[in-house]
Amino acid sequence: MNTMSLIPFCLSFILISLRVSSFSTDWSDEFDYNTYIDENQLFKLYWTNLPNDIIEFGIEVSATGWIALGISPRGQMPNSDIALGWVDDDGNAYLQDRYTTGRTTPLYDSNQNLTLISGEEVDGMTRLRWTRPKYSCDGDDMSLSKGTTRLIWAFHSTQDPEEECFDGGSGSITYHTNKGTQSINLDSGVPEEIELEDDVETLDFVMDNVAVPATDTTYYCKLFKVPHFNDTQHMVKFSTIVEEGNEAVVHHIVVYDCPEYVATQDHEVLEGDCDAEHTNMPSRQCRGERIIFVWAVGGNDVYLPEVAGMALSGDSDIHYMLLEMHYDNPLEQEGIIDNSGFRMYYTPTLREMEVGVLTIGLDTNQWGQWIPPGLSYAHNAAFLPSECSENGIPEEGIKVFGSFLHQHTIGKALNMRHIRNGKELAPIDINLDYDFNYQQTIMFEEPIILLPGDEFVLDCYTDSTDREFTTTGGESSSQEMCFAFLLHYPALDMRVSTAGKSPEALKTWMKDAQEAGYMNTDSNIEVIFDSEDPDFSSLSYDGSMDGALEFYNRLYSVEYEEYNQHYLFCAGSEELYNDDYENVPRDESFEKYDLGIDECDNSINVDGEDLVSMCTPTGGVETPNGSEMRSMISGW
Repeated sequence: MNTMSLIPFCLSFILISLRVSSFSTDWSDEFDYNTYIDENQLFKLYWTNLPNDIIEFGIEVSATGWIALGISPRGQMPNSDIALGWVDDDGNAYLQDRYTTGRTTPLYDSNQNLTLISGEEVDGMTRLRWTRPKYSCDGDDMSLSKGTTRLIWAFHSTQDPEEECFDGGSGSITYHTNKGTQSINLDSGVPEEIELEDDVETLDFVMDNVAVPATDTTYYCKLFKVPHFNDTQHMVKFSTIVEEGNEAVVHHIVVYDCPEYVATQDHEVLEGDCDAEHTNMPSRQCRGERIIFVWAVGGNDVYLPEVAGMALSGDSDIHYMLLEMHYDNPLEQEGIIDNSGFRMYYTPTLREMEVGVLTIGLDTNQWGQWIPPGLSYAHNAAFLPSECSENGIPEEGIKVFGSFLHQHTIGKALNMRHIRNGKELAPIDINLDYDFNYQQTIMFEEPIILLPGDEFVLDCYTDSTDREFTTTGGESSSQEMCFAFLLHYPALDMRVSTAGKSPEALKTWMKDAQEAGYMNTDSNIEVIFDSEDPDFSSLSYDGSMDGALEFYNRLYSVEYEEYNQHYLFCAGSEELYNDDYENVPRDESFEKYDLGIDECDNSINVDGEDLVSMCTPTGGVETPNGSEMRSMISGW
């Protein structure tokens, strides 16, 4: 990390600001990304990723007091890295690098890693602009995550600190009037809106007064007939409709293309519990078909590229859609009525190409994932081998323009890896700090080309240290998932690669774990696996033992041949794209890609010796103007 060596005294940066009736420039044109991070639109965040792992931030707040932006490990105040600043009555702007060890006044960081560029206070608004390193091994700093970063924010509407330098007990800084938290992806930012055709219309597909069951998890499905159009239309945008008051219950939505021959069968019902075993409804067959739209809590609207759309009605194959709604009701509340769904934007002006969704993931059962409690960074892996891409991707390739990575509540991180000709390329998508409550479809600035012969590995990591039971793959939020949905054009017929552990490989690992002392010995594993539907409920793995995590991670390691066996299906609408689908090994005999991440503990140092905030007023340091400072930082 490139930092200045500073003795531990307060070195707040001060800039003499111009006194004007409005802000001197419009930051929307100067930063790559911007968004409000509060629902009342009082706190606006701007950012640009600069060369050499530097990020430039700007915050614009409806306040004349102090304002602060923090990076947090869990979206709460304790152990957070804070940038706190203000503009005084003389127009001097202050910015300080601080940190917290609890719910107390942020402490002054002896190593100031923030570089102020400018600051202004105009018409009841304050804004500050600065840069900082994206990655840090400083004990009082946090690095920005690849993927989701949890931000916290706060401000006082009118009061600046009484002194330039203050500590936790001075009373110099007044308690905040507003605060909040927001997860965000600083690598890719907030997707930009794409201008739609002038003739775009909308269709809403929503539930009709569904009584949400008073159970932990419900997958509710409803079949919709698409209005008939003589001419084929193109779907170009999707947005989610969540009924007000039900935001905590509507967890995710998946929209499937339901083939007409399935939808028009003589079904008893057209909506209800997706998994009702004894009900004749189309959900089971439709849910294996092409995915049209995916959304989960924290997600955003999805715009399709200007050159591609999804065909609808007319001569297309899409005349029916199945809406799958995941209701998450862990408190098992009664009386919840829901009318949520999604809005489709469509146009008769056909675009050049068709959009498809390629899904790579683990099977949603105990063969796909079996995760004992007490493991801080348990590794599972899905994959799509070269055989599948050779058979399923055309010679000219496809362009991936977006990605949706999905886990459940113990999900920790995902990495969608891409291998070509024996060398691993940059990840298609990566999220090393996954947040179950903030899941986004990431749109790429430039499409990523996939070619026949390419290989793909999806690494998924979970943290089960707070669990007392074994977690299996499944649809409930208390179970787990490991999926990547890759939006691409032109659309492939190959739609999914699903993998799971072969029974023999899992049995061998479980017996070895039992012999090594990690698995309980009062259950006969051979007898359990003799059953057509093995029941693992009597098995327990002690994740608290020394070496327990390392031994578990052998299960998905390619270094242990006896465990590296999977069933795998690369499937399209009517055919498989791999001849070998039993006992398939995952291959990692390729040159690995270096993510360039420092190997250090990304947490605030709570050593008692660092809890004293050393701060001496300096009288201020005048910085260069904004353009000069940005040139110095970025080498422009």
